[in-house]
Amino acid sequence: MSTTFGTRGRAVLIRALKGDYKDLEEDQRCAFASVSEVQCLMLADLLATIEGNEKRIERYEAAIATLVERLEKKSDRDISLLVTVPGVGLVSAAVLKAEFGTVERFSTPEKLASYAGLAPRLMQSGEKRATGRIVRQSNSHLRTTMYLVAQSCALHGPEKLRAFHQGVRGKKGYKVATIALARKLLVVMWKMLKEQQTFEMANREGLTERKRRVMRTNLRQLKMLERRYGAEETFMAIQEVMEREKDRVPIQ
Repeated sequence: MSTTFGTRGRAVLIRALKGDYKDLEEDQRCAFASVSEVQCLMLADLLATIEGNEKRIERYEAAIATLVERLEKKSDRDISLLVTVPGVGLVSAAVLKAEFGTVERFSTPEKLASYAGLAPRLMQSGEKRATGRIVRQSNSHLRTTMYLVAQSCALHGPEKLRAFHQGVRGKKGYKVATIALARKLLVVMWKMLKEQQTFEMANREGLTERKRRVMRTNLRQLKMLERRYGAEETFMAIQEVMEREKDRVPIQ
């Protein structure tokens, strides 16, 4: 069994404690045959503890859901917006809301990322600048929650976010990729709460703004070429590049 106290593991343990060894493998039968009465008592106590903890978690989650409903009735839309983020449920949304307070506390998303401990350490000497590991002196509750959210998003989130995580993971490893994704999600959350938008709206507008920045950069470069070489020469050079790209045979 991959997990001793998982669903299948607990079912086997309960049957074994009752002396029901049916469908068990030979090595499992031998193992349970060597279990003493005291060990059986300990196992039964552990199973009862797990069941009690699960019921306690269910009560807490029900209480959180009730609290979220009350907040929504008071026109507090932050939690209802946060749950639109891939990987964020009611519990994590409540934690994020509690740790954020009001997003107006942070004038930029970079300051929120630094508060969460997801911003890389900046090292500077003269004109040389370099980034190091993330800052540890931060809000550990917020950092841990965002890391768990990023893990879930890396598995079940939108394709672009999963591709981003896989790309960074291939170069720098799983942990660095998950922290990078957590930081990216936190930046989107800042924009969501600042402008009261859902995740889909904020993420789409963010992509559109990046495309606009690329277009503005390309336009500036074209104007520089035009001033340097003249309009007609620039147009002919662009047309030549486009024709060359069109005729290029893709590598199989």
